[in-house]
Amino acid sequence: MRIAALFLVLFCTFSACREKDSIAPNVEIFEPQEGTVFFVFDTVFVSITAVDETDLISVSARLVNESFIPIAVSSNVSINISTNAGGAELIIDDKLTETGDYYVLITASDGTNEQREFRKIKIIGLPKERRAVYFSSTNGDGTDAITRVDSLFQNSTLWIQADQDIRKICVNSLNDRLTFIGYLSTG
Repeated sequence: MRIAALFLVLFCTFSACREKDSIAPNVEIFEPQEGTVFFVFDTVFVSITAVDETDLISVSARLVNESFIPIAVSSNVSINISTNAGGAELIIDDKLTETGDYYVLITASDGTNEQREFRKIKIIGLPKERRAVYFSSTNGDGTDAITRVDSLFQNSTLWIQADQDIRKICVNSLNDRLTFIGYLSTG
């Protein structure tokens, strides 16, 4: 009786143990081709296959720079179960993206292991042309003004000055934004 109980306990213990998944998913990138040239505001069409011996939990695609820092939003890749193929569209939508080498990064995970594959591409940034520089300053009387300086830094002119309804003015060149902060009046 004791042997049967011991056998039953050992059987239950070892049958409950799962094999550890030590094999990472296999990922292959078909598109884009190595060295393909894209421009800012282009769409990068990604075509891949991803296979795992157990089950794929997630597959994602993203654009990264040479330091592997993402430059665009990650996109989930839906994998067709019968063909193991999938695709994604990555939009290069940052107008400040510099010309240079970038990578399409595909990440596949089976919940335990993760596999990453890279494809090197080239992105051509928008040409930079300085037409003018705008400065925000406060005058001696406490009012704000924005001064426009030409691209050669030779001439400066008053572009806009705050009046009694505007309290502060701020220029954000990175986002092409001009912010006015006004007074609150009721009545």
